Amino acid sequence: GALPKLKGLGLQHNQIGDEGCKALWPSTCPTSLEKLYLNVNQIGVMGCKALAEHLPTSLQRLDLSINQIGDEGCTALAEHLPTSLKSLSLRYNQIGDGGCKALAEHLPTSLEGLWMDTLCVEHPQLRAACVERGIRLE
Repeated sequence: GALPKLKGLGLQHNQIGDEGCKALWPSTCPTSLEKLYLNVNQIGVMGCKALAEHLPTSLQRLDLSINQIGDEGCTALAEHLPTSLKSLSLRYNQIGDGGCKALAEHLPTSLEGLWMDTLCVEHPQLRAACVERGIRLE
């Protein structure tokens, strides 16, 4: 990447959107990245998919809250979550049953905390998966 030693990247409130996400990844994303904050950026399904396919394996914290990734974006993300991930925030993203099920099936064993909307917090399959792995879900 262009910034090989960078550990944290805060790009919240920048109107990045889908096109910005597709432009930023994979070319710019540092492989050393541990924290990535992309909350409040109008990121939808396509942007989330572009991001999901190129998440660094070192990533420990990911905040995508207050975007529009929906079930499809959440599913793409769930299938590519790095095994190093400890904290994931997906609040206010119009995620429903499909996204919750995908997350439940793909939660990395490293995950310690998952921040979701009430519907997801109360989703039986996702709740059970978090309880089983000792993941804090709120």
